[in-house]
Amino acid sequence: LQGEVNVLSTNPTAIVARVNFFGWSLSGTRSLSEFFYNKLSTGQPANGFTDVYFCPLFVGDLARLLIQMLEKGLSGLYHTVGAEALSKFDFGVRIARQFGFDEGLIRPISVEKGGLTARRSPNLRLSIHKLSTALGQEIPGVSTGIAQFYAQAQQGYPQKMRSYQQGTSKSQ
Repeated sequence: LQGEVNVLSTNPTAIVARVNFFGWSLSGTRSLSEFFYNKLSTGQPANGFTDVYFCPLFVGDLARLLIQMLEKGLSGLYHTVGAEALSKFDFGVRIARQFGFDEGLIRPISVEKGGLTARRSPNLRLSIHKLSTALGQEIPGVSTGIAQFYAQAQQGYPQKMRSYQQGTSKSQ
């Protein structure tokens, strides 16, 4: 939080975007969506926290919103997250359903029993009202984002991303 204050006091025209996003990464292992995809696609069980809530936004939507914020000349602090809050367990179930995976592989568990070394807040819900009003539009929800995540998987996007990391992608 102090970093946000420092940025805005140094440059009042800056945008500080609090984000919580998902999508495909270069390594294929960095996002929660990839965690569930990687586990469920290989038939492995995955823990899903029933008591941690967040507002995930698909990374493509995040990029589009950030560009719109710049184009509108916005400044200040904005919650640039998805329109819907849900538990990490429910997020995993939605990933499973979209891909046709066995949602029974997702084990409902409390974050307290998750074995995480770093303590995290169980409530990562943020209001998007300020952003939605400033842009004059609705902010995409998780269902739209998961559908885009699925579409990219069907188009071979994860493999293409990994090829960039490995340096094997040919320029076109």
